[in-house]
This record gives sequence, structure tokens and C-alpha cells, in this order.
Amino acid sequence: MRHSHYIFFLVLFSILYVDAAQENESSTYTQKSKREVKHFILNTKNTDSIKSFLSSILSTDIDLAKEYYLTFLERGVTEKNQNIQFHANYYLGDIAYTKGDYITALKHGDIATKIAEELDDVSLQLSSYTLTGNSFFAIRYYNNASTQYQKAREAAKMLNNKESEIASEININNCWVRINRYDEALQSFAEIDKKLQLKEYRGYLYYSNFLSTQIGAGVCNYKLGNYPEAISYYKKGLATTKNLQLTETQAIFHNTLGEAFTAKKEYQTAIQHLDTAKVLALQTNKVFDQNLFTTSYHLASLYFQKQEFQKALDILKENFNTISSEKEEKQVEKIDEMYDMAKKCAKKLNDPENQLKYSNAYNDIIATRHEDDIRTRDLLYDYDLLQLEEEKNILQSKNSFYIIGLGIVICLLLFFFIYHIKKQKKNKKIFAELQKKLNKEVDEENTSSKKEFVTDQKVKDLFQKLQNLEATQFYLAVDCNLYTTAKQINTNTSYLSKMMNTHKAQSFNDYINALRIKHCQEQLNTDAKFRSYTIKAIANELGYKSVNTFASAFKKHTGLSHSYYIKQVQISVAEQKQLIP
Repeated sequence: MRHSHYIFFLVLFSILYVDAAQENESSTYTQKSKREVKHFILNTKNTDSIKSFLSSILSTDIDLAKEYYLTFLERGVTEKNQNIQFHANYYLGDIAYTKGDYITALKHGDIATKIAEELDDVSLQLSSYTLTGNSFFAIRYYNNASTQYQKAREAAKMLNNKESEIASEININNCWVRINRYDEALQSFAEIDKKLQLKEYRGYLYYSNFLSTQIGAGVCNYKLGNYPEAISYYKKGLATTKNLQLTETQAIFHNTLGEAFTAKKEYQTAIQHLDTAKVLALQTNKVFDQNLFTTSYHLASLYFQKQEFQKALDILKENFNTISSEKEEKQVEKIDEMYDMAKKCAKKLNDPENQLKYSNAYNDIIATRHEDDIRTRDLLYDYDLLQLEEEKNILQSKNSFYIIGLGIVICLLLFFFIYHIKKQKKNKKIFAELQKKLNKEVDEENTSSKKEFVTDQKVKDLFQKLQNLEATQFYLAVDCNLYTTAKQINTNTSYLSKMMNTHKAQSFNDYINALRIKHCQEQLNTDAKFRSYTIKAIANELGYKSVNTFASAFKKHTGLSHSYYIKQVQISVAEQKQLIP
């Protein structure tokens, strides 16, 4: 139900003023051959007419539009025209996003962003930041997506574009929801809901922002167990969709209401909403409709909760039979949860054959998603968006430095080879001590043997809050800092900083880095999937914006490089497997 819970705002770069003569000129080319059209794109002086023509093609044939935008990009590069290059890259990114090729979308979005920044055009920056944010969100890089949405929000503020500012804030909240920061997202959604009541926020994006806010706030309340509040938000959204006659969106809100009433165990009301959602979804006449699968899943969940396991299993079987291909199966948002529920129903019904069948299907889905994640991360690593500027600087270095650099590299290699030999024993000893220390800390946590180190009650209470906060893994958020942490434990930055220095003998940054690196060690030791990540992906998972920052923190807190540590863990795991008979 990804698209039902998250309504994205994407600012489209459009041509607002094209006179009738230009429209007639561009429209005539829709009847021409590709060769004639490309000649038109490459040679027509009035680029506004080209942009208008490309926009018309995009609305009817996305593949043909891609081909023509590539031609337009070729012209922009040849003429060194940054405006053309931005326009072509932005729409090529938009096309790739629509087709589900999110890595290509990021590539074009990143190029468009650099051009917009070089042109110092805030409006173009707003568009490109949003495109890259949406692409990062689609591949579940929520911290990266949040960073891009924050840039979009700042651009909107500079333009005094309040609606775009709200849309970017909503997108940031959606990232928070995905990493389970429901309280913060809910507070922001509530503030947005109040703003939308003001006249200044009622422009062409008003209804999109309003409906996104109702669904977002409803989801947060639902996840926090505040079912009446969730229902209240959903009902406001439903009323608006009815007034606007938005059939598909009505189905979404009926679905969420059905889910919420099921949680309240008001089953009859839940069934009414879900039946209505199904009727509305069928009215769209879509060949493959996510809403139908979601509705059936919520109905199955309802009957499972009522312990009517056969009825729940029959509904799920109907869902599975509707899926005609592996491609469609991947598109079903909650397919893993459906197979898991089917497995549980079969177990309750003492049906071992179906239990095994759905257990295998569930495992296949999880394995496929894991492979897709690794493939996506590798592709993203190959086109390292966060290191492009450094690569550009390297490519622009003078040729004379290459010879000097090569000589230095050879000398350094010889030096480090000798140094490496001497460091091997020391590093292995450090690694063994780190593993021993990590296991000891786990034992201490399990036995609650940690000693109190403060007597001041206020400080003790704050440290208890901090310890409770650690359980939420707040330190993995990319925007985790002294201010946000102080706010979450109801103190100020000065007091928190002083408290850390006085009672823990470390700065706040060292405290956060220590938590992140310890979490990294635990994940590397226990999670094979985490070990398969690229270094860049690991850094992102830990909340670091760059690999270098992560590498420095890891080295400081362990005394080893991250690459050496990972290699030793892999060796240790392999040795343990060999010992198993």
C-alpha cells in the first residue's frame, strides 16, 4: 500500500507561455518521421517550441519521449547550453522514475541538480532535489531521501513558495514514518494540518497536500495505537475525496478505515469500509490494481483476528490466484505479509501441505528482495552520487601530477607493504580484544550488572531517558544531533553537553559515534545481509553522510580500519561454519 500511504509531490518544469504560432509549429512535427523530428529538435532556434513539443510527446508515448529528450540533451552538450541540459536531464530522470529505473533517475537528477546549482536557479533546484528525493525513497534510502527533501524545503522557502514548502515537509515526514519515527512525523503533520486551514496555503497543490497530510497523520496515529485519532484523520480525507469525486483515492481511505476499525475490533464497520473499497477499486477498471490486493489483505487480517482461519485463507488464496506473473508479485506491496499470514492460517487449520507451500513462497519473496537490495546498492555504488564532485576534481587534475602521483603511490605501496606485515599481529590482537569486549558488554546488558555512576537525581533521570532513547536506535538517523537529542529527552543542548562531558567524559559526538560503531560491530558479527552491503551502504545505514566520516569514526573507536574488521569477521564466520559437523 505504498502509494496509498505516500502521495508524492513532484514539481514539473513546464513552459507556461507559448504563443499560438509556436504551438502550431510543434504540433505539426507529431506527424513527421523521427529523422525530421530530430532535425527539428537539433536545429530550431526557439527552444520553447521544442520543449512544448517534447511535453506533448511525453503525455502520449513515454519511450518515444525518452528518445527525443536524449536528442535534446545531445544538443545541449554540443552547444554547452546548461538550460537545455537541465531540461533534458530532469525529464529523462522523471521518465526513468516513472519506469521504475530509480538508479538512472538518480543519475539524471544529480546532473540536473549540479546544473541548477551552477546556474544559481532556486526554482530548478527545487525540482531536481524533489526528483532525487523521490528516487532515493523508492530504493528505501530514507536518510538520503530526507536530505534531498530538506534541500527542496529550503529552496521553496527562498522562493516563498509555501505550498511547495509544505509538500517537501510532507515528504520528509514520510521518510520519518518509514524509519518508525512516528511521534516526530505526527507532530509535524499536525502542524501542517493547521497551516492548511490558512488561505495562503490554498493554491493548486492544496488538495494533494491536504490528502497527503490526512493519510500521513492517520498512519502515524494507527502505528502508535491511537485508533480513534487515526479514524478521525481518515474520515476527513474521505469526505474531501467524495466531494472531489476521486474514486481511486476514496478506495484508499476506505481501506485505511477498514484497517483501523479492525484494530478496534469493530469488525462490522471494518467490513463495510473494505467492501466499499473493493467496489470503488473495481470501478477503475484497472488490469492490475494494488488497492484490490490491499483490500483483500485487510479482509483476511480481519478474519484472522476473529480466528476464522479458513475464511482468511480463502481470501488470500484468491489474491494469490489473481497474480499472473513474478513481475506482478513483486509489485504487490504486502505480498510477504500475505504469504506469512497464509502460512499461519494453514498451521492453525492443521494443513501441513499448504503450510509448507506458503512458507516456501514467503522465503522466496524475502530472498528475492534481499537480492534486489544488493543489486540496487551495487548499482548505486557504481554510480556514486555522493562522490561525484571528488571524482570530477580528480579528472580535472593536470597531467603532470599523474607522474608524480604514480611515483608517490609506488613508494607508499612499498612502505605500506612493509608496514602491513608488522601490523598484522597487532591488528589481530586488537580484533580479538574487540570481540571479547563486545561479548562482555552484551553479557553485562543481559545480566543488568552495570553500576550507577551518578548520584544527582536530575542527571540520573536524564541518563535513564537517554538509555530508553537508545533502544529506539535514534542515533542511526542522519539528522541526529545535540539539538534533536536534547529536545527528545526534554532538556537543553548546553546541559546535555555538560552532562556528557562531566559524567561520561566524552563529547556528544563521541557518544553518538560510539553507539553507531558498536551497532555496526554487532550487525557485522550477526547479520550476513549487513555484511554483504557496500561500505557506502553501511555508512548510510549508520546515519553517516559520507564514507570518510564513517571510516574515521570506526578507526577512532576500534583502532582498526573498517575493511580489515569486516574481513576478519568474514574469516571468523567461515571458520565457525567449518567447525560445525
